[in-house]
Amino acid sequence: MLKKPNSIKIEILTVVFTYITEYFNIPDELIQEKYKIGIIKNEKVKTTISKLRKLSNDLKIPVSTFFLSETPNFPEHQIEFRNVNLDKINFKTINAIRETLWFIDIYNTYKEDYGAKSLPNFTETTDPIIAGQQINQLIEFEKMRNYKNIDTVLRNIRKGVFEFGILVFQNNFPMNDTRGFTVKLQNINAITLNKNEDKPARIFTLLHELGHILLNKHGISNPSEIEPDNSTEIWCNKFAAAIIFPDQIMKKITINQTDIGSDINNLSEKLHSSKYALGVELVKRDVISRTQLNEFLERPYYKKSENNKSGGFSYKNKVYSEKGSKFTQVVMNAYHAKKLTQIEVSEILGIRHTTFDSLLAVH
Repeated sequence: MLKKPNSIKIEILTVVFTYITEYFNIPDELIQEKYKIGIIKNEKVKTTISKLRKLSNDLKIPVSTFFLSETPNFPEHQIEFRNVNLDKINFKTINAIRETLWFIDIYNTYKEDYGAKSLPNFTETTDPIIAGQQINQLIEFEKMRNYKNIDTVLRNIRKGVFEFGILVFQNNFPMNDTRGFTVKLQNINAITLNKNEDKPARIFTLLHELGHILLNKHGISNPSEIEPDNSTEIWCNKFAAAIIFPDQIMKKITINQTDIGSDINNLSEKLHSSKYALGVELVKRDVISRTQLNEFLERPYYKKSENNKSGGFSYKNKVYSEKGSKFTQVVMNAYHAKKLTQIEVSEILGIRHTTFDSLLAVH
């Protein structure tokens, strides 16, 4: 009996296969378990077209790339895996990194020159408090304290950093891998946040990752607590805290020492902060003790799922939330210029036909 074309064994160059999988940071264990491609020992990889097609679909590259006679010339990207075990990282996280690189490439291909502002460059010798104060003014963070809806705050911070050419995406990957990460491709910076993190905490993560961009230290790291021991992580945390918890506000704060819970709950909403981050900041400023904070965090009414609800769900809003309104606009402009088809737009934005129509109505 003749074999189906997809099940026929084929051979591709190991050097090409290795280059592609290493470029997308796919560990050998995942290649073996998810794609059923065995350990590579020879100059050529033996597999089937169906397995390669599955891998190429996930990586958003043509399957023909694997059949090249030499390694492809992918654009260099900048991402460092800080204290992350690639052998144990979830495929959803790897896929989120791959998608971010893909989105940057799409944006770079179809964007129009809108004159992005220049960001200051910092080093770890720069005082993170002063750096935070400077960025606070540049993105006009204090104005955002007037918004009560956390989605509005997140949206405006994203708009603020986009003025400096930084894209911000949101994706779904395990929290025990990372809270967020930064990548740089073709001189474009991007931040990807974890949708599983509480929205107030995502604000801190976004500003923390912005700190990595300002230090030119892009990458991904394990989601350690807000008090890590790595010097870069410490700098970025202090930088983010300086924006959310400026001295002019924190010096006026008093806490009811007999019941810190209600004060932390109220203040966290006003400051657009997670309760945990605010509590850590209060401990650092000697407003409350570590024991008081620990007792608060252990109380039944302390809920880690804070203010995660959106005003009203629609697939159009889901696109804006995940991809950002600016990136969506670039993609839709490319469609109107006949540079992208409806099918390509739907694949990039992850939408259905009805959602495309609703986007078309406003773009």
